[in-house]
Amino acid sequence: MGYLRESAKVVSLIDLITLRESNQMPAPHTDDDLFGVFYERLTSATGPKLYAWASEVGLPKGVVQSIEQRHSIPKAEGLLQISRATGRSVDWLLGQADASGHDRKGSKGKQSRASQKRAATPSPINQDTLAQILVAIEEFLQERGATVDPTAKARYVAFLYQYFAEREGQRVDAYVHDFLSAAAA
Repeated sequence: MGYLRESAKVVSLIDLITLRESNQMPAPHTDDDLFGVFYERLTSATGPKLYAWASEVGLPKGVVQSIEQRHSIPKAEGLLQISRATGRSVDWLLGQADASGHDRKGSKGKQSRASQKRAATPSPINQDTLAQILVAIEEFLQERGATVDPTAKARYVAFLYQYFAEREGQRVDAYVHDFLSAAAA
């Protein structure tokens, strides 16, 4: 479960970095606005009795308590659990996609048959991308005089490789540096 939580956090961080770098950050929300959108969408998907719904689907009581009592959006793991239980995407729950499934940039959020076929077909490893990721990680660690457990490093490499394999042509070094800085914080 730790790997899932770590991966979800990493995805969120990388998506925010990507949006920031491409100047496509959505309009900022106040915490109340974002929570309001989240709560409205959650209850439209589950009904107004969140504790009963959470009990039905096996969602931890603490996740619902953070929503109902502290008026806060759950952390990544809780959001993923809610997403799976409701059948709705995290983007939709957080207001990044409208009710018809279109995200704010206008895509439908559905894969074309061609992209589904590409996703089902294993692709060869891009050695240049893999090398850039490894070099960027090593440089980051050397700059800080830090070390990372080999298992954790392998997870970072695998996650970052998958991320960049889907975004061919993006600068690897800056994103890896931002990602590792955020992960270390």
